[in-house]
Amino acid sequence: FFFFKQKTAYEISACLVGSEMCIRDRHGRLSTVMDFDRVLVVDQGKIAEFDHPFKLLVANETDTQITKTQGIFAQLVLDHGEEAPVMFEAARKAYYKEDVENIKEKLFNDLRRIMRHKIKK
Repeated sequence: FFFFKQKTAYEISACLVGSEMCIRDRHGRLSTVMDFDRVLVVDQGKIAEFDHPFKLLVANETDTQITKTQGIFAQLVLDHGEEAPVMFEAARKAYYKEDVENIKEKLFNDLRRIMRHKIKK
């Protein structure tokens, strides 16, 4: 996902289904990217930020509100006023769900390895 910070009034919107790439500017639906794996923020043609939406909003992973207020992505979220806390919560839940899924996969792989080892004995 690419997220462009634009100073123009027109909306850029393009999707390539095969690569799952979307391009939008600040007039797009920012709330729809909160559960994406990564967001690439481009400012004046250069990469400004790249990470999970939640990590672009916080200074520390334990933060319970937007704390990285100087970031471009965070500022765009904050510009949505009353919607900002809802978007933050969506990004936080998606981030920790991803974490839980990774832990589950690791545990499953460890269990499978242990079971194979026991069967060989």
